[in-house]
Amino acid sequence: MDIKITFRGMETDAAIEKHIRAQLKTIADLVDKEHGPAKLEFIVEKRSKFPNFAITARMHKPTCHCVAQHEGADIYAEINEVSDRLYQELVKCKEWQVDRKKQGCDGECRNERYLKDEAAAEFEVEEFIDLEDEE
Repeated sequence: MDIKITFRGMETDAAIEKHIRAQLKTIADLVDKEHGPAKLEFIVEKRSKFPNFAITARMHKPTCHCVAQHEGADIYAEINEVSDRLYQELVKCKEWQVDRKKQGCDGECRNERYLKDEAAAEFEVEEFIDLEDEE
């Protein structure tokens, strides 16, 4: 998983970056089990008026895109809150994928597959009848 941490309106801080990476470890463990590339953009923005910090996290995967954001005065509490919200969004996305896989795709997709199978079966029957006529 590619992680990009951006600081806006403040200097890059190694302690904050270390805390962010520690919080994202559970998310990385969840995402690394899946196939395909995953990109995470974590934005820490300092503002001049209250609330002082705005934290945004965006996850881009081939199967879903998740966004979590929160604002507040304590930067560490906001990082924890955003990482928890992002984790919950990813779990919801995973549950949605599992439900969709269990149901097949939606009804329209099943209909198209049925029509293709039916057309293929008719073609095989016509081919079989033609072969009997030639003999």
